[in-house]
Amino acid sequence: MRLATALLALLVTAPSLAAQVENPFMLEPGDRIRLAAPAPSDAAVEADVVDVSGTTFNFAIADAPDVVLTRSFAGLDTLEVRASSRRHSARSGAIWGLYLGAAAGLIGGPFYATSGSMETGTAVGVFGSAGGLAGALTGAAVGALLSPERWYRYVVR
Repeated sequence: MRLATALLALLVTAPSLAAQVENPFMLEPGDRIRLAAPAPSDAAVEADVVDVSGTTFNFAIADAPDVVLTRSFAGLDTLEVRASSRRHSARSGAIWGLYLGAAAGLIGGPFYATSGSMETGTAVGVFGSAGGLAGALTGAAVGALLSPERWYRYVVR
């Protein structure tokens, strides 16, 4: 009974384990990657992915684009992929915009209160909230439009 259960579990999990080894980083030809160097004292090697097939990928090192090397996904512990993320950039822009807009509103609120018909506390609250909201929306829009590339580290263990 235990043997049958173990074999059934192996049959069920084997395809999912194989799928994890086949391109776990979702690499595509043209992606810029950074691999760990052969010696620990050396710097990481930057390369461009040339081809992805099954459990291996081919890449060309930036210093020698004519030489194409092959590496297995199973032999990797970590891999860094250079990509842009609109979501990450928009979120960062919204947070920075919220902080800067709220700060500008909190600073400008008391000046308006002395010349306008609002009390200082109300002006600070209104201008701080409005500045924070406007800053967050502007920051998110700018961040989504100007999404810089960065290195994303993937760890397989």
